[in-house]
Amino acid sequence: MQSLRRSAGATVQDCGEAIETKHEETCKVKPVGECIDAALAACRPAQGMRSYFGPEGDPVRIDWLVLSDGQGGCKLVMVEDRTADPLAPRKPSVQTCEGFQWKSHESIPSCEAPTAESCHSAANLEE
Repeated sequence: MQSLRRSAGATVQDCGEAIETKHEETCKVKPVGECIDAALAACRPAQGMRSYFGPEGDPVRIDWLVLSDGQGGCKLVMVEDRTADPLAPRKPSVQTCEGFQWKSHESIPSCEAPTAESCHSAANLEE
């Protein structure tokens, strides 16, 4: 993860962190997702994070990074860490994605959460 952040460069925009408790009532993730979405549209480096509890109560962390694609464009990189779940993979997954779709938040009424779309494994980006 650190190497991905370094590859974003010194001018990376910090889109913030949405740290949700088990009984969260505040829509913290939407502003982070909107910031990442805008950075991707403008093709500028950015990073943001969401931490929440999955359906079985295990913590999940998702980091989103907007990085150069090396060809004059940008890509969205998503790092999903479910390693606290005993049934999940032991390493975070790293994927490149085309962008976001918006869905209803799992537990907060009238809140939208971003979900990455058109993703594929980015094994060459893993540490």
